[in-house]
Amino acid sequence: MPLTPPPASVRADYRRSDSDPAQPVRVLSLNGQLLVQGDGLDLSLPLQGLQWPRRQGAQRRLALPGGASLTATDPVAWDPWQRRVGPGAGWRELRLAGLLTLVALALLAAVGWAGYRHGLPGLAGVLLQWVPPELEQRIGRATLEGMDAESLAPSNLPDARRQALEARVNAAGQRTPAPVNHRLEWRRSRDGKTPGPNAFALPGGTVVVTDELVQLLEGADDALLGVIGHELGHVQHRHGMRLLTQTGLLALAVGTVVGDYTSLITGAPLLLAQSDYSREFEREADDAAITLLQANGLSPLVMLTLFERLATLPEHRQAQESAKGWGIAIASHPPDEERIARFRAAAVPSPPVRAP
Repeated sequence: MPLTPPPASVRADYRRSDSDPAQPVRVLSLNGQLLVQGDGLDLSLPLQGLQWPRRQGAQRRLALPGGASLTATDPVAWDPWQRRVGPGAGWRELRLAGLLTLVALALLAAVGWAGYRHGLPGLAGVLLQWVPPELEQRIGRATLEGMDAESLAPSNLPDARRQALEARVNAAGQRTPAPVNHRLEWRRSRDGKTPGPNAFALPGGTVVVTDELVQLLEGADDALLGVIGHELGHVQHRHGMRLLTQTGLLALAVGTVVGDYTSLITGAPLLLAQSDYSREFEREADDAAITLLQANGLSPLVMLTLFERLATLPEHRQAQESAKGWGIAIASHPPDEERIARFRAAAVPSPPVRAP
């Protein structure tokens, strides 16, 4: 489509002073002079030295010597004409406008980040109190049904093995200060790869354990108990619903501000939000695993077996390296080193407290 050339002249209102009535005129440029032509009016002023209006808002007002002024009647036509005949806003003004824009964006980002960090969790916690358990369970069932249709298949573990593991988990949970109502579901990866050795908690108390995880931790049932205790921590703190509520609130807020046409921008903060909250949730869940193990006379060091065996999996090593490359701000879980240090610290007995 051909570009429309700037107009040779533009229409404006001329005033001799702010108190005088407006007079319609035609404004054009010729040989370095600004020509103002109207009924009984024919002015010629040097272009150099004029204080051209900034491109800000809807009004374009050009101050003239002696207190007179020109006000554009059509700013849309004025702007390309001014770019052709005058210096426009000028590089200094453009830099100032850019600086002001950056400052405004920085302030907006700071306010938004403060709201995200402190406002969203609080608001989500309030809303979560009104979510009935039945709805949470329905969400969990629907999620599992979707995963069954996409990537999960029924477990191939022998019934006796599953029953023995369930009995141990239930007995261990009853020894904790706050036993968690839950339901264990056993699945395997349909393609043998995804989700692989894994366990995850769903809203409503469902904990899914894959055959691949049981096989990875063969002969290390204490570590497997710790992993399931970790997932019970997610259930106890309702992490699934908290994440769902917080992400939904953030999607609503970001979508309202930036509009639907910026789905990429909208998706980026959601990814960051989910990753950051996931790290906080993982730490809480690790603490729950420590509590479960210690309540059953087991050292948190049994969890090191999990990380040692995960380290033998190429896909896990690749995921850890990717997390390091992005940095902690993007990683969806704490790095293995941090989690190992947490379990080691929990295994160190506290020094006895001396009586005063």
